[in-house]
Amino acid sequence: MGKAGSEEHIDSVMAVVRRSIVSELQKTIDSLKSSLIDVSFDGEQEDI
Repeated sequence: MGKAGSEEHIDSVMAVVRRSIVSELQKTIDSLKSSLIDVSFDGEQEDI
């Protein structure tokens, strides 16, 4: 990982940050998809 403040260390820290951001974005996308499915099914039931 390298010494604190070194380019290697900063690159490693940034990689962890990017993984965290991607993970949170994926959770948000999954939640939105689930909500869309719920809304779609609720709309279909109202039509019945």
